[in-house]
Amino acid sequence: GLPEPYAKRTVEGDLGMRYSLSSLADELDLDAVADAAAAGRDQVEAWVRLCTEHPDTLAESGSVEQRIEEELARGAIRLAVERHCGVYQTVYTPCGQLFALTGKDLADVAYVVGIGGAIIHSEHPDYILEGSKADASDFTYAKPQHPSYKLDRRYIFASMGLLSAVNPELALRIMKAEII
Repeated sequence: GLPEPYAKRTVEGDLGMRYSLSSLADELDLDAVADAAAAGRDQVEAWVRLCTEHPDTLAESGSVEQRIEEELARGAIRLAVERHCGVYQTVYTPCGQLFALTGKDLADVAYVVGIGGAIIHSEHPDYILEGSKADASDFTYAKPQHPSYKLDRRYIFASMGLLSAVNPELALRIMKAEII
């Protein structure tokens, strides 16, 4: 088949933190979310319901809801990266067992850029973005091994993609100044 493009931008519309939060919750292990947030599953489900019914709801700083929010966001990041990175599969050959990679190898990705309210307004954005990182206990996915985390607090990433078609140097200069 054709090789994967070197660079691409994707959007995971079903992994949002408000308007598609119920879809995200369906994809995540809510017991694991609850454990990581030091909350009960019933609290996680109640928060998902509340945010789905009232998308303008915000968690109070230091609250259990804030911890739930961060765990949900971390799970969304993990799922999005797993959807887009390659998968290692065991292949048996006459020479023995090998591991074949199908899809994009993101192991050497240097930066993960966080965009969106749950990340940029979090007190712990790096913790959320660590959901993108390879897990030493799971060799299934070709996830970033040692990424640095950046934040697009002003939502310029998509615009810079458009600008780069006309003036790539200017787009890069703006991104280096704005994405921290």
